[in-house]
Amino acid sequence: MRKGMLLRFHAARLRAFSKTFVAFLMVAGLVSCEQRGCDNPVPQAACNTFVTVEIDPCWNSFLGNTLLRTDNGELLLPQNSLMDLPELQQGQRVKIAYLVEKADPVYANSCTYVQAPEETIPVTITCFEEPVFFCGTGTDAETFSGH
Repeated sequence: MRKGMLLRFHAARLRAFSKTFVAFLMVAGLVSCEQRGCDNPVPQAACNTFVTVEIDPCWNSFLGNTLLRTDNGELLLPQNSLMDLPELQQGQRVKIAYLVEKADPVYANSCTYVQAPEETIPVTITCFEEPVFFCGTGTDAETFSGH
C-alpha cells in the first residue's frame, strides 16, 4: 500500500514538473523570438534586386495597380512595405529587397480573363532604392564602377 502511494505521489510531481517545464519552454521560445524579431522583419541594408515597375489596372496591390518585374521575369505583387515608398512610374527601374509572403486575398486580380492571368509572387518590400544612373548611359553607378 505504501508503495502505491509513493508511485502516485511521484507521478503527480512528475506531471507538475512536466507542465512547468513545457510552460518554461514556450515562454523561452517567445522571448527568443522577440529578441530575434521573427514576426517583425526589419528593413534590410542591401537592396539586391533590380525590378521594373509595371502598372496594370487589373491588379490591386499595396501600391495601387503597381507590380514589380524582376530581371529574371518573376512578377512581384507588393502586399506590404517596411518603409515609405515614392510614387512609382511605368517602366521605372528601382532596386529592392523583399520577403515572399502568403497571398492575401485583399490583393487580387479584378479582371476576368479567357486564360488565367500570369502568376504573381506576393511580397513585402524590405529595402527600396532609386538607382543613380549616369547621364545618358542607362547604367547605374554600381554597374559602371564594376562592383
